[in-house]
Amino acid sequence: MQTQIDAGKSLELVRHELDTWRANRSKRSAVPEPLWSLAVELARTEGVNAIARALRLNYYGLKRRMGQSTPGAVPEKRSGFVELQVSGPVRSIGCTVRMERPGAKMTLEMAVAGVAELEGLAQMFWRHPV
Repeated sequence: MQTQIDAGKSLELVRHELDTWRANRSKRSAVPEPLWSLAVELARTEGVNAIARALRLNYYGLKRRMGQSTPGAVPEKRSGFVELQVSGPVRSIGCTVRMERPGAKMTLEMAVAGVAELEGLAQMFWRHPV
């Protein structure tokens, strides 16, 4: 079974492969990753909802896999850079922290900020699944 869709491979062919797998699978076995990969490639062009419905796949499972790296996908760039803007003299320390990843955004506005608290919040944000 191929993990990339050839130019001529259509939704119907992927549906046929899934139907064949469903007919021959063990009871309650998980969809094989190569079939998920084919569905992800279709969803990148046709949309997650349309492909999940057409292939009778779990929408959230397909959406989650869309965010994971796949062959040919551009890896997400992460930066360790933090910019703090200070204009003029500051009497109290305050900050705004904005973090964004696919499917989630977080903005913190703090009157007093400690590095340990910000670090802990940032780690929870980046590690928590969407």
